[in-house]
Amino acid sequence: MSTINNRNPKISVLMSIYKENSLYVRQAIDSILNQSFGDFEFLIYNDNPEDFILDKLVLEIARKDSRIQYQRNEKNIGLAATLNRQICVAKGEYLARMDADDISLPDRFIMQVEYLDKNTNIAVLGTWAKIIDKEGQVISSASLKTGYNNIIACAMCDSPLFHPSVMIRKEFLQLNGLSYNEDFSCAQDYELWSRILFEKGGYIDNLSVYLICYRVTTSQISSIKQQQQIYNSLLVRRNNISFFLNKYSIDLPRKITKTDVCNLINRISEFKEENSTHKIYVNILFMYCMSLPCLEKIILLIKYVCVFYSEFSLKQMCLLVASSFFMRKFPLCSLNIMLH
Repeated sequence: MSTINNRNPKISVLMSIYKENSLYVRQAIDSILNQSFGDFEFLIYNDNPEDFILDKLVLEIARKDSRIQYQRNEKNIGLAATLNRQICVAKGEYLARMDADDISLPDRFIMQVEYLDKNTNIAVLGTWAKIIDKEGQVISSASLKTGYNNIIACAMCDSPLFHPSVMIRKEFLQLNGLSYNEDFSCAQDYELWSRILFEKGGYIDNLSVYLICYRVTTSQISSIKQQQQIYNSLLVRRNNISFFLNKYSIDLPRKITKTDVCNLINRISEFKEENSTHKIYVNILFMYCMSLPCLEKIILLIKYVCVFYSEFSLKQMCLLVASSFFMRKFPLCSLNIMLH
């Protein structure tokens, strides 16, 4: 078992393990231990107390590196609860998330620490990601939006961060009484980022550098859990849209008239004209949107306006939503399903 240093480290690394492939876990741990920035404690909690294979693996590694603090939960409590336990005991100024089957590139910590030290207004900082397969081969890359307005717009539709890439300013969580929502078995990260952005007015950003390798495997998530992920994400989206409707004092109409529909179609034409100047949408995708039936066209345009427009234009988006949100036969939950 590792020893704990008396001096508080700069970073507390939070990792929960459950049933991951032991090779992936070893690679994930090694990628942290081999960081060019070494001032951290590494909290690894096993949320599957019946799995002694991973137990043995982590204990073996921990004996060789005193930065590792290993603990086995007495029972399975879920990711959100495990992370909250780790946050409560973390000594670092910053909290770095790490998943047990991903890989952090060597300069991830040094680049995130330098950015957070210089930009003290940032509460959470993510990075871009390389996507790898089960063999560890890079199959694609994924870049997320940077800058506050773009992050806000992105958060209306989906999580603006890769969870295993984030570094969080612990003091911000403490001052605002924030933690992961343990009622969310999935999408707990998206829910937390949304509360930071919309309820607490916190700033989130991404480094436009590929600093993690995010592993995608066919066995990564069960169909039941996938449905729960979708459902939880829809709940967060609904809350985020409601926030903007309330922010701009927009009341949803009780009914939709033919005039409303005509105005909505005209607004789509305005979007099309705007796109010819600003090139917001990819041409092929935009032409596909324009070829869809009217209602489907509206739904898709709302989604991409959320992603690409600034907060000023989000006000216009909210007006669009309010003027079409829609008939009783087209409730909010149905809209969210199509937005997913």
